[in-house]
Amino acid sequence: MISTIFVAEEPQRKHKIRKLLKTRTWEEEEDKFWEKLWKAKLHERLKVFLWRMVSGALPLKQVIFSRTRKGSPECPCCGNEEESAIHRFKSYEVTKRLAYSSLWGCRLEAWNCSTVKELGSMNWRRKGGNKLHTTPNTADWSKVNTDAEAALAVVMRDEKGRVLYLASYLTNAGSSLEAELKALEWALELAVEKEWNKVIWSSDAQAAVNEVKSVSDPCSWDTRYLVLNCRDLL
Repeated sequence: MISTIFVAEEPQRKHKIRKLLKTRTWEEEEDKFWEKLWKAKLHERLKVFLWRMVSGALPLKQVIFSRTRKGSPECPCCGNEEESAIHRFKSYEVTKRLAYSSLWGCRLEAWNCSTVKELGSMNWRRKGGNKLHTTPNTADWSKVNTDAEAALAVVMRDEKGRVLYLASYLTNAGSSLEAELKALEWALELAVEKEWNKVIWSSDAQAAVNEVKSVSDPCSWDTRYLVLNCRDLL
């Protein structure tokens, strides 16, 4: 779809059409959102629940009041805000405590989302592939790669890619993020122990990189102390 705009030109007072960049319409953005939801690797019941939440189909007080003008839109549990989806599933105090104390172990207040759609899309964000730093150009720098699957692995190379150090060991982790952070923490401890200097740290886990580089308080209880220890060791 090519959007157009009519612009009045002075002094001739003529109108001309300027072609703008091709942009997605609101409907196309909506279709893309639902397509991502239905293709996400989530339980089918969770997909249906997220669909109902984003569509405004959950019987919350704010939704019922806006459609029937009967009753009150206030939250029956806290009475501080209207019982909307964003309040019930993000800002409600009990929900935040349950999320933080569960195996999920996250702080909902740290989630950068203000709409129900943004809150729903948080469920299918995947691990990225950015690195902590780029490859060094100087000859006296070394590069350490960390990775974690069923085991932790650390590889150290010089500027020509030659392996200087290689190690791995088996461990237990509750999530892929925890495993990646354990690998990075182990590599950092090795660097301190062996007095490695001028090291470029590389990881393929975007979530782990973001947590370690962030200056804010870690939002996951399960990985909180791993993140803090990595920050102290860097």
